[in-house]
Order: sequence, then structure tokens, then C-alpha cells
Amino acid sequence: MEGVDPRVCEFFSTRSKEIRATMDELGLVGSKAAEAVTLATRHAKESAIPREQLFEKWQYDGRLMGWSRHDAEKVLHRDPFQAGMEVPLPRMAEEVFEKLVDNTSVVSKKEFLTRLATRAVVHGASLQQVKEAVDKELASERVVVAGLVGTEMYFTRSDLQQAEASLAQLIKQAQGTRHHVLSRDIYRKVIRDNPNLTDEQKQAVMTLTRRKGSVACLTGIAGSGKTTTNEVVKQAYVAAGYTVMGAAPTNQVARAMEDSLGVPSSSIHAFLNRDKGREIQQQGKKLVWKVDSETMDSIRKELPSTTILKVGPLRIEAQSTRPLAGLHDGIFRKTRIAKLLANTSWGHLKVSLPKRQRGPVAPKDKPWRTLFSMAGVRLEVWKHPPCWKGPMSRIQVPYLKLNAKAKDPALIDKKTVIFVDEAGMVDTKLMKDFLLRAAASGAKVILTGDGRYPQLQPVQAGNYFREIARQTPSMELKEIRRQKSEEDRKVVTTLASGQAEKAIESLIQRGRYYEAPTKEETAEKLIQVWAEKYRENPKSGLIVAATNQWNDHLNKAAQEVRLKSGLLGPETVPVGDTHFRTGDRVLFTGKSKDIGVIKGDSGTVTAIRGSLLTVQLDTNKTAKVPTASFQDLRLGYSITTHRSQGATVDNVLIMAGPTWINRELSYVQASRARNEIHLFCDEKTAGIDQKNLIRRMNRTAPKGTIQDAMETHRTRVDSHENKREEQRKQPPLDRTHEEQQRIVRKHSR
Repeated sequence: MEGVDPRVCEFFSTRSKEIRATMDELGLVGSKAAEAVTLATRHAKESAIPREQLFEKWQYDGRLMGWSRHDAEKVLHRDPFQAGMEVPLPRMAEEVFEKLVDNTSVVSKKEFLTRLATRAVVHGASLQQVKEAVDKELASERVVVAGLVGTEMYFTRSDLQQAEASLAQLIKQAQGTRHHVLSRDIYRKVIRDNPNLTDEQKQAVMTLTRRKGSVACLTGIAGSGKTTTNEVVKQAYVAAGYTVMGAAPTNQVARAMEDSLGVPSSSIHAFLNRDKGREIQQQGKKLVWKVDSETMDSIRKELPSTTILKVGPLRIEAQSTRPLAGLHDGIFRKTRIAKLLANTSWGHLKVSLPKRQRGPVAPKDKPWRTLFSMAGVRLEVWKHPPCWKGPMSRIQVPYLKLNAKAKDPALIDKKTVIFVDEAGMVDTKLMKDFLLRAAASGAKVILTGDGRYPQLQPVQAGNYFREIARQTPSMELKEIRRQKSEEDRKVVTTLASGQAEKAIESLIQRGRYYEAPTKEETAEKLIQVWAEKYRENPKSGLIVAATNQWNDHLNKAAQEVRLKSGLLGPETVPVGDTHFRTGDRVLFTGKSKDIGVIKGDSGTVTAIRGSLLTVQLDTNKTAKVPTASFQDLRLGYSITTHRSQGATVDNVLIMAGPTWINRELSYVQASRARNEIHLFCDEKTAGIDQKNLIRRMNRTAPKGTIQDAMETHRTRVDSHENKREEQRKQPPLDRTHEEQQRIVRKHSR
């Protein structure tokens, strides 16, 4: 209860604790079992205690806990629009609806009302006020009807619906383009240069380079070699003269992509914010990219020239240019001379007379005539402004200019290919903005993700990646290459497909599943196994836990093990509650351009000098961290599941639960390791024969389109109807419920 000390709530919840203890002792779970235990363990009241005496006793117990009548009155009578309620009720309704749509894409009125009432009523709002706020929000232009399932109407946000409509139109328009199709010769060459590719990887390269369309997808289970395949596709497009770049939903994934593919990469948000001067307009079926005058001036800006000869008023200037990357469009295509010129910085000579400071003719920013344009090289005729007085003041002196300028590498056009990694983490609106920007320039986009077996889901509403993969040229890689043993490959596959019982059985048989009575004892067992195997080289054994709270606990325990083993230096640097030592693993939780780190970078402390940490990053770079001014770092022996996304390590130790357990998270945790997977769980979270853990690891809630969410609700309604039909055919009390009642009655006696 918000505003009440949790210790007070725990003290007065004696009946709830008794019911939970009985259920744990009997190994029962579920609401039906809780109801049976409640009825069977109810004690008859020996005598009626007057209400006044009860109130006195409760007030006395509350004062012992530091909770007085005055504290209770402050919670009950506080103004709902002051400190207790963060925002006014209409704004709260908008936020609650937006959050619900972020999680499930569609929301029923009943669910919306329940969630808003849970948040608003405790702050003093009446139920009638909550109902009015719900009706007002559902009638606003921000909300649209998604459809009807049974007797329940579902709603969604209008901006999400519009984003899906725009994406559908973009994908349809992208299917017919052919200017990104590479020749058969280039495809054969890159296949010959990479003899270790599997047959399905070769087919994927064929799909991504030889099929028409401006959007293509590469999907596959984690560790199936998607990065290797993309590397070969990149080689093909580079050989054809294309500019290749990368984008990702997070800076951490972008950094990994830049290291693996060797192309400049950034987050999608940074990519979209980089070209603020460019405005996108959609005109019918054709997309154009408008560039304002200020941005065009910066594009046309030439490098400073050097005067190499000056005879009287005559000047000959040398001006440098970028390499002739435009030669892939001309007659020198696919030749050695094109490769030479495309990678060599050239220039041009400019013969001119000095400009007159004042004259009737303004200087031109465009050539008067272009004599010829071939293979990116242009011979132009320019007119110099007059520099004489008198009757010759209108005469413009012509001169020739040989231009061979390459395009700005920051710009994207039809000769650009953009790789997007972890596309399944991109929400619908962000995907729409990104693809609209790419379509406006004519660039090709290659989306890479997990497809059929989703990993971490987008934070915002919707996930359109699987729908894009269904409608565009795509290839799925099914053969796992990351895990070395066949048993570990099966563990990853079964977890991804919702067969956790097989995965846990495999780990038990090989002695890699550990169970302890309590969570604390489970953490001790994990640290014991980690110390035996990986304390000498902590980078080879990554610990993954669900919450930051348990990560802090495990990090301190791992540091203590290495300190007692003499593997850490004596010098310390305090950052918050943590003291870093030489040899510690560290994780950066913030970014700094001055230091050269981004959020999610990890490394090892190699030296300490005063408050300055020297960290050897896992990217083989060195960072100097002044802890006096930068404190966004923590110990990195143990990390959360979300931070482990995209990482590949030798071994992984997973601490399951007590919260944040589902199919997607379990799949991400297990698929990080090349060699060994170790799973740790406490008895309460696991349940009898690990049934509770298996049930939670098989639970899935992937995000998708609005239509996908509606189909999920229809399936759920149909399933409930089938269960009701089966219950009608059975006796009033089924055997399972009757057995639970019998066990509870026997225990109560």
C-alpha cells in the first residue's frame, strides 16, 4: 500500500502469511488451491471481542511499529493532486493507457479501468472520477478502436495504428526496386572468398544480394551465424561500389556491430537525429528527400585551395577532393582503374582571374556548361565575374574546371546499404521513422533479428519486424554454430521453442543444474561454482541475474573471492558504495565521449593512480576513467539479462528468478555461452520437480502488430470457452480440485 511502511503491512498480514506457509508446505500453487487452503485453515472465533478493544490493540501494535493514527490520517486524507498523485487524473489516464499499449498493443476498457483505479484510488480519487477519466480518454483522438473479441471491445493508440499503416505502404513500395541487385559475378566471387560458409548461409547471401527489393531480412536462432553471413553480404556490396553502414536499437549493439562488420555504426536514434536538416515528404507512391538550402550549402562546401602559380592577374589553384567513389556508375565499372581511382584522393586545377570586389554580375555557384560527364568525372565551363572597369565591366571570362567529387559519406542514397542488427528490439514507430528515412533516399536496408524465436522485446509499443520478414525477401538460419556441444545446442533450441522441461532435464543429467533451499543459499552455491571454475579468468565465466539488486550482491561476493585469492591489487578507488581494485571487472552504465566509452561497455581495471582508473576494454581499447567526475560504472562480474543481449561469452552462470522469468529471457540467458551453461534456482521458485520453474520459463508474451495482439486475445477467449464447455460436461467438482480439498482437510486435522 503506497504511503504505508512495508514492515507495518507485513506485521498485520498474519493470516496471509499462514495461508502461504501452508501452501508451501503442501506444495500447492494457484488461486483454486489458495481458496481451498483459506477455507480449510479458517479458525473459529472463540469469543466475540468488542470492536473498541480491537481498535485499541491495533493502535497499540501500530505505535510499537512506529505507525500512529496521525500517519494513517495523512495517507487517507491527502490531496490527490499534490505529492501523492504525480499528475492530475486526466494526465494519469493518458499515461496509464499509453503504458498498457506499450506492453500489449491493445487494451480493453475493463483492463484500463482496473489499472487506472489501482493507481488513482489510493491517492484519493473516487471510483466515479476514475470511470469518467476512462470514458474521456477512450473518446479522445489519441485512441482508436482495434476490434471486438467476443463481447469485449479493444482499443489502441492512433499513432501506433498510423505507424503500422505507413510501414505496410513502405514495404509494398520497396518490393519492386531492382537497383540493389548485384551481378552473379560478384556473388560467385564472395562465395569463393569465404569457403567456410554453410549451404544455408550461401542461400542467405543469394537472397540478400540477388533478390529485388529495397528491404530484406535475415532471421535465425541465436548463434546461427547471422553476423558471419552479414560480413559476406557487406563484402559483396563493397565490391560493387556501395557505401555500407550500420544501425542498431542501442549504442552497445551498434558498438558490437561496428567491431564485427567493420562499418561505421550508430544507434537508430542517432542516425535519425544526424540529418535534421533533411525533411521527408511522401508524395503518392514516390518518396523524395528534400534538402534545405542551409544543408545544401554545407554539402557543396569545397575544401580550401592552394595557389601553385600566379602570373599577374592569372591564378592557377590546386583543390583537393575526395576519392572518386562515383566511378562505379560509369564506364570504368568493375575495372582495376576504377578501384585505384575510387580509393585515391585526387584533385583538380582551377585557372582563374581575381574576382572584382564590386561588379554588376554576381558569382555563380553552378557551372555555365557541362561539356561531358563520364564515370563520375565532369568537365565544366565556369564564368568568372568581370574584373575590369569601363566598357569591359560586363565581360565574364570563361574557364574550364575538371570536377571529380565523391559523395559525402554522411549522406545516403541509392548506392547505400544499411545493416540493422537486433531488429526485433525496434518498436513500431521507430521502425517506421527509420524505414521512411531510408526509403526517401533510395537506400537498401537489411534487417537482422531472431524472427521465429524472439529474444528481448521493444520497450515501446509494437514489433513490426516479423511482419516485415513475412512480406520481404528473407532467409532463416536454423543451424546453431555458437555452442560447441550438441547437448547445449538442444538446450538453447528447447528453451526458445517453449520446451523448458527438456532443457532442465539435460542440465540435470550433466550436473549443471543447482538447487538450494533459499535464494541466499542459491547465490552462495553460484559463487562457489564460479570460484572453482572461473575466478582466475572472470571474463570467461559471466554471471547473469534478473535484477540489479541480486547483481550487486553477486558482484560483491565475486570480488571478495578474488580478493581472498590474491587476484586483486591493494589499491582501491571508491565509487559510491563500491571500492574498485586492480583486476576487477567493471561495467559502464553511462557514456562519455571524452573517455571513449558507451553504456554497456565492459572491461578490466589494469591500473589505479589516485582517483584515475585505467580500464582495458573488451574491445581491446584503453580508457582512462577519472572517477572524481565520472561515476557511471559498477562491478561487472554479474550483469542483467538485458545487458547481456548481443554478447557472446565462453561460459554463463544463470541465477533464475525470483522474478523476470519467461521464455524470451531464459532463451537470451542460455544462448550467450559457447561452452557451458549453468542454471541455479531456489526451491521455492523451482517448485516440486522444477514444475513451477518450467511453467514460468515456458510462459511467453512477444510483442507484435495490432492484428497479432487481437489474434492472441481471440485464441485466449476460444481456449476459455473450450474449458468452460469441458467443465459443463464434468461433475461439479473435478478430481484435481477434489484431491486438493482432501489433502488440505487431512492436514488441518
